[in-house]
Amino acid sequence: LEELCVRINEAKRHFNCSNAKVDGFEFKTLDFLSMPFNGFAVFSQEEYNPKLEKLDDYQKKYRYYYYEDFRGPEEKGVIIIMFNPSSASPYKRDKIIKNCNWLMRKSGYKDMEIINLFADRNPSASKIKRKSNELNKKFLEVFLKNRPDSDIVFAWGYGKEDKYEAEINYVKNLVKNNPQYIISVNQKGIDKICSGSHHPAPTAWTNFGNFYLAAELKKL
Repeated sequence: LEELCVRINEAKRHFNCSNAKVDGFEFKTLDFLSMPFNGFAVFSQEEYNPKLEKLDDYQKKYRYYYYEDFRGPEEKGVIIIMFNPSSASPYKRDKIIKNCNWLMRKSGYKDMEIINLFADRNPSASKIKRKSNELNKKFLEVFLKNRPDSDIVFAWGYGKEDKYEAEINYVKNLVKNNPQYIISVNQKGIDKICSGSHHPAPTAWTNFGNFYLAAELKKL
């Protein structure tokens, strides 16, 4: 794991990492795959079998690390901790990565690193299994101890604290002395939410917790 973190730092400086690998008994082989947008990601060689339809042609089962360099004006980079990797591949960003790219650029960071509570690549977060996460947990510990001054953004999503309390508390303890942020809603967004007409369907209220928690009648 220490070797993996050293390789990550080397790859950040050069981006020429298409042939870089880390071999080991636990990891077997990890691929450092360069991306066409100033960065790279670290995937397992293990693939889904049978294939996971939502991942299209890129079926790598685990992603441990993702990096993009913005060449932004600030000296600092940022580490985003999300729940699990979705469908992003070395060749194509998903919507989540695109949103992170936009917000972190806007915030002036020079680059972003993405790690996750779980390493399983699956757009259906509800299907993530705890039993396959021990290696990722060890990686997070070694990786974060080498980033004591980095800004940390908690972005695993609303409503995870109860079911995944142990995983979240474990990571929070690793970065308890780092500057910490969340992705929140600005005042313009709050005003739009409060003044808009909302459909009563449950799916329309997931961002607010749920319909029963957040819905009320407002007289105009």
